[in-house]
Amino acid sequence: MTDKKTKKASIVYLIYSNIFVRYSKRFSRQNLYLYLGSMIEKYNIRKMKTILNIGAGGEVALFLRHCKLKFTEIDIDPERNPDYVMDMENMQGIRNDSVDAIICMSVLEHVRNPFRAVEEARRILKQGGIFIGCVPHAFPIHDEPHDYFRFTKYGILSMFKRFECLELKEQNSYLEAQYVMLLRLFVTGSKKEKIISVILFPLFIAILPLIAIGNSLVKNRGVTSGYIFAFIKAESHLNDSQR
Repeated sequence: MTDKKTKKASIVYLIYSNIFVRYSKRFSRQNLYLYLGSMIEKYNIRKMKTILNIGAGGEVALFLRHCKLKFTEIDIDPERNPDYVMDMENMQGIRNDSVDAIICMSVLEHVRNPFRAVEEARRILKQGGIFIGCVPHAFPIHDEPHDYFRFTKYGILSMFKRFECLELKEQNSYLEAQYVMLLRLFVTGSKKEKIISVILFPLFIAILPLIAIGNSLVKNRGVTSGYIFAFIKAESHLNDSQR
């Protein structure tokens, strides 16, 4: 009898935790795909011939396919089934000035030298090529141990100093970022913390209206869970040796 109860409790926990994971991911990424979709439309990415998605598979690839984009994928991990197994810091298999657009969502924090990776991206982009990406700011450590950096908007502008900034947006506000951190405790916490998070899930849902009210009153965007941005490789940012 005890074994049956234990098994039943385990099944309930798995179902409940699965719902919690999906909810936490959906909330943490709620503006991400909205912004990405708007940038794809605004910069006519769909009409571009050569589109590179850095970081293969997952929700991003599904979203890009939903947007009717035809793209090539690279990833350092062969298990993700990329078109090419390649490190973003060294994309020597791709010719200079050969790519129209790069999509790079939540990848740069996992790169040991993001400045070098951005320079590689600039090398392979055509003049007028677009780089669309996102990076975390206030967000738990994930995909350990390969999680190296967090970024401010000024750090992003420094990384892309040889590009022209088209837009740079906070993914969400101060209070929403705190709520994301709370929800992500299930994904990143210890086993005990995960169980506590699942038990408190109804409370997390209940306080969501308060977060929405607070968000309308507190306009501070000095903390966000992440940034999404678009940069263009423009002639005005060529160095003297390239003019």
